[in-house]
Amino acid sequence: MDSTPIVRTLRREKNLLEQVLCLAICQLDLVQDGRLEDLEASLLVRAERMKELAITEANVNAKMPEIENDPTVSSTELAELDYLNLQIIRLTNSIVDIDEKAQHLVELVDSGVRPGRLTGA
Repeated sequence: MDSTPIVRTLRREKNLLEQVLCLAICQLDLVQDGRLEDLEASLLVRAERMKELAITEANVNAKMPEIENDPTVSSTELAELDYLNLQIIRLTNSIVDIDEKAQHLVELVDSGVRPGRLTGA
């Protein structure tokens, strides 16, 4: 089986997650600046990326068992797939961390506290 389509799909998934990460960082800044209306608009853009990501992930999940069980797929190809999956996991973890910070800030704002700028995002 040719692993090229799945590699392309994983690269697309990685690209989408990179876009979501950029949006998450921007959203954290918007929360810190108290620009909640702009945050809502940014979340709509992010939701579109997440829809596309869900479709991409479904394609990967459908094809991956075939790739993993195919003896004609080389160890180099499998290593590339593993590498892309590791990058995807790291991006996802970064997004979750930033989202948790943003959620905490939103809770502070909702409670009437004006949080200062966070560093290290």
